[in-house]
Amino acid sequence: MSGRKQHFIPQLVQRGFAAGKGKKSTQVYVFPRERPRFITATEGVAAQRDFYSPPSDEETLDDKITHYEGSVLAPAIAALREGEPGPIDSNAAAAVVVHLSVRSAFLRGTFSTATEELLNEMVKALGSEDETRSLLGLDSLSPDSMMVKGIDEELRKVLPEGVGDAEQAFFAKLVHFRGREKFAQIHTDLSNDASGVFAALLARLPEIVDNAHGRALGQSLVPQQRVDRLKAMTWALIEAPHGAHFVLPDCLAVGSKTADFRELEPYALLGDDELSGVVLPVSANKVLVGSTGEPRLDATALNEHFARCSKDFIISSRDDAETQGAAALIGTSVMKFVGDLVNETFAPPSPVDGVRAHDDKRSPSSVLVKFEPPARKSGKAQAVLRNLLSEPELEEGMNLVEYVVVTDNVLQSLINRGLQFNEMAAQSVMLGTCHLVETHGRVQCQLFVPISVVNSIVRGTPAAAGASKLIRHQAGRAVYYSYLTAKVPAEVWSKPAPLLTKEGLRAVQRVASHYFGARLSGVDDSLPQELSDALELWKRTTVACALEIGNARQYLIETNDADKAIPHAWVHAELFLTTTASTCAAFPGRGIRLAEALGACAELSDVPLADWLTLYERDLERYFENREAWREDEDLRLLATHLERLLWGFGVVLFEEGPDKVRMLALDGESLSQVRRALFG
Repeated sequence: MSGRKQHFIPQLVQRGFAAGKGKKSTQVYVFPRERPRFITATEGVAAQRDFYSPPSDEETLDDKITHYEGSVLAPAIAALREGEPGPIDSNAAAAVVVHLSVRSAFLRGTFSTATEELLNEMVKALGSEDETRSLLGLDSLSPDSMMVKGIDEELRKVLPEGVGDAEQAFFAKLVHFRGREKFAQIHTDLSNDASGVFAALLARLPEIVDNAHGRALGQSLVPQQRVDRLKAMTWALIEAPHGAHFVLPDCLAVGSKTADFRELEPYALLGDDELSGVVLPVSANKVLVGSTGEPRLDATALNEHFARCSKDFIISSRDDAETQGAAALIGTSVMKFVGDLVNETFAPPSPVDGVRAHDDKRSPSSVLVKFEPPARKSGKAQAVLRNLLSEPELEEGMNLVEYVVVTDNVLQSLINRGLQFNEMAAQSVMLGTCHLVETHGRVQCQLFVPISVVNSIVRGTPAAAGASKLIRHQAGRAVYYSYLTAKVPAEVWSKPAPLLTKEGLRAVQRVASHYFGARLSGVDDSLPQELSDALELWKRTTVACALEIGNARQYLIETNDADKAIPHAWVHAELFLTTTASTCAAFPGRGIRLAEALGACAELSDVPLADWLTLYERDLERYFENREAWREDEDLRLLATHLERLLWGFGVVLFEEGPDKVRMLALDGESLSQVRRALFG
């Protein structure tokens, strides 16, 4: 049976860095991190009671390691120390490096520190609803999201056999949406429960890490996968420069991702595929070096690298100024490793730099203003427009504006350019619009403004403030499209997608542009009466849209003509979302007030919209605030799901049916009641 004081850096390795030798012991200098250096016998260095295993009548892990040291490691280390500088057999070199690295306390300590930091950050994150949602992947549609995976797994357990893919997809969407809507209400309890679990984990962390390390070593003292990678390298012994010496880091070996060995990191923290080189000091005057190419190693700088890559201490044969200076760097690499791990897990994505789609900045004074008819041309009107468009928050949108049209009749000006409108679309542009044009892969905007609106500002009428907001609203929509084209690469939009997804993205871009327009049109200075009027207009519009969606559903039930029912339901759902988005911008942070207003509408009292409204406002706000970090269309896809969710409450379900076909199901009777109960519950 071996002793209870178990060395995680074998004494036979430490003796190669002897500062002095007595009759029964070898002494070394130990330089701990942030504590005074000292000299001591190797017996008490890098050792811990029952580090590998407690005593037992049966063979223990420590017994196996002691046997390996005597039969394999000791002869290999002795041969390396006695060998001449030059090439070395790769088999022996690989086994020595791998065994010493995987058995060390460095590995336990680093992963224990990293896990502790992650758990502490997790507890902090759970205190924030937004961060908790992010950790759970609650607001992600990715199949890798924890939430999406969990829903799919649970549905497979509870859904009866014979349920089709389309129906299963609907149930998954419904559960996911309901979870997102209700999460704000359950977050506090979830946070308290999870914090207690993490506190218990933190208390048991050392035990958990020790046991995991012991199990891994029990499976293999020399993991074959790591050995195979190192065996493929070319190995050599390199001697210390004249007058110099090498120290022993507590990580034992360091690795490099590049052949020049300029940036060295603890070998134990590097993946096999990352490695281009490895360095292990075998004595105070020799290092073992493995490389995939010709090693370009600066031996004079190695001690600083060894110190950086150590976690708690270095062992040295000398106490000199060079070693003292290097010791000040102990822990640097581990701190960076832990910091990078935490940041990678919890840090938000960094903003996308630069403007890709329109590098040539334009000023409002360079934007062409057209008058239709030309006889209406006015210098004062142009000055008013240019002054409004010069506001800093609208500047980004000017990069995309091809021209501004001031016209007697916005609808007719658009028709003259070849556009067609149904009755609802015609009404929506009467007070102005931001028309998107894509030619030869380039996106531009054309702003259309009624002459009456501009003249109201020129003449200083009581309606001038509202008229200014109308114009800024359309310019704010151009800002949205400017960010979208500048931040999200064009190839994102060229990805193949089913018809329902493509149409949803197109619709929600228009919706989001109106939210941006409302946010950037100066709504914060709205008077109470203006807000009240906006709320009443929203209620009338949403009730009218709800009626038309209901008509589309009834039409499908009576005629089974989905070709007419789908567009009718879709366009009114989009208008419902658009007017709600603009109103949410006018009432920032007051989604509950909007929900209360809807609840007071007798026409909508049986439709489950209150929780949805709060979530919709939140998703719009998050999309707006994250605009500098847009890279993909995931947030836009999430917004697009609100179209389907809104329709569910009115008894309309849409399914993908092949790449270019959408199927509409009109819920009736008990099916409608069940869906509404699920959305109310």
